Amino acid sequence: MSGKTLPVMGYITDITINENITGTEGAKATAGCIVDVSITGNIEYHWKLNDVKINPTKISRIQVLYNKITSTKYNSTLVIENLKRKDKGNLTCEARLGNNTEIRSTQIYLYSFKLESESFVIENGSNINVTCTILPPTKSANEMKMCLNGKVISGRKP
Repeated sequence: MSGKTLPVMGYITDITINENITGTEGAKATAGCIVDVSITGNIEYHWKLNDVKINPTKISRIQVLYNKITSTKYNSTLVIENLKRKDKGNLTCEARLGNNTEIRSTQIYLYSFKLESESFVIENGSNINVTCTILPPTKSANEMKMCLNGKVISGRKP
């Protein structure tokens, strides 16, 4: 009986992606897709935004980076510079190792801010009340800072 060596095929044991990605127009957003595999292999990544394959070029505002974390853990990071309204929606990472394919998705949410005040003309040194509204309304905005001339201000007078 003649011996025949068959190639050992690995498989994807786990794949994770950011839970949600939030930002404002003009900001930078990143999404990471981490893949664990049974054996070292050549991982193929494909990213899609709203079911359209992302094909970045060297000069596009969307870039894809790859790195090996350990011998069986790999990462692909999607970076979007200058977020635009068209970037919101469903983001999908597809990872392939041989014949094994796994897919994970997340959402990109874009927010804007509306500032309102009853005063239009303010005397230097006087107080002003400003209301900031996040649009669309969300419960996921954990922290917001108001700044004046680049310095964080609080709701209280020092």
